[in-house]
Amino acid sequence: MSSAVSAARDSLSEPLWNRIVGEDGRIGFLLERDGLEATIAWVWRTLRIYRAAVLDKNHHASRDGFRRGYVESYCDFKRWLSRMHALRSPDGTSS
Repeated sequence: MSSAVSAARDSLSEPLWNRIVGEDGRIGFLLERDGLEATIAWVWRTLRIYRAAVLDKNHHASRDGFRRGYVESYCDFKRWLSRMHALRSPDGTSS
């Protein structure tokens, strides 16, 4: 495992890592499997998908019972990107 991946893995907060539901587990898996750059790209893609889904009144993610989980995941992604100093996506945009 590269030092960048180790540092990224170490950045995962203990409370999030121990949650059954949360994104740090998926992020950790992707870091180990795909590396840091691919994981950052995946987090950005998924963050945008979740945000659009929550804002789309026709998507189940905007409904009670689903919305909170999507918003919590979105916040997990934003916190992780912040810890990685990756608040700008690979294409130069932010969300």
